[in-house]
Amino acid sequence: FLTSHDPHFKFLLEFAWPKRKPDWLRGFPLYIKRLIILQIDECKPESLWQKFQLTPKQLKNHFEIFFKENKQAKSAVLISSNIRHYSGLAFDYILDTLYCNAAFTDDDLMNDLLAVLSKNNLIFKADDLVAQRGTIVLCVMLLMHQSQFEFGGVSCGECIIYSFPSGELIESEVPVKFNLGDFETLDVMGIVPATRYEGLKEVSFKTSYPIFTTNLLAIDNCDTSLFVVEEVPEQPGFYRKRIAFDQPLGLKNSKLAPLHPQTKEIDTIPTQ
Repeated sequence: FLTSHDPHFKFLLEFAWPKRKPDWLRGFPLYIKRLIILQIDECKPESLWQKFQLTPKQLKNHFEIFFKENKQAKSAVLISSNIRHYSGLAFDYILDTLYCNAAFTDDDLMNDLLAVLSKNNLIFKADDLVAQRGTIVLCVMLLMHQSQFEFGGVSCGECIIYSFPSGELIESEVPVKFNLGDFETLDVMGIVPATRYEGLKEVSFKTSYPIFTTNLLAIDNCDTSLFVVEEVPEQPGFYRKRIAFDQPLGLKNSKLAPLHPQTKEIDTIPTQ
């Protein structure tokens, strides 16, 4: 997983954030070729056809045929003057939005679990196991939560449980209440620290990748003690809703909950 996502990370650092585009005529890093092949598979075929009258297979063929690799220099360059103008535009289009799918999903997890149990001739009731799907998925997520990994041998990343907000979570009035649609599903994200230059200034930041995605809604699978409201430091009088995943977690009544509950009660807001 980490190796397959390395070109995404490098491209963000070297091209996307500095707002540079690969120079197809003069040459570009070889890893971008690999990245484009990965990205073509993630693009919707109908979108490619509508914009460029090319199928994913045709676009891949263009890229393989019309570009010459220099493996020693780790670069590639356009070698044919006959390449369709739309192909170059298509490559730019593909790189404008980086798609990054998760390494596996909760469906993959359950299918593989059932397959392994069957392959090993273990006696079990599939229906009973599937009925515990939510708890099984949460346990796997907890095993991954706050675990660390090496990224490309040069940086140390961390896995965290996360749920993306569905909309605006800052309000100016109290009491602030959590609504059913505030957060989406529970996922495990890989967080990698990095640096980039803005002029001569070095800027530190973190980038994230989906590792494990699920169909479990955060609102249904998190203990109420995880839902917190806090004042926004930059905006006095405004309050922010968030889920406190930035701590060790465990299971409480088959829901995610703080592993070490704080002695001081956290402000919690009941769901509507």
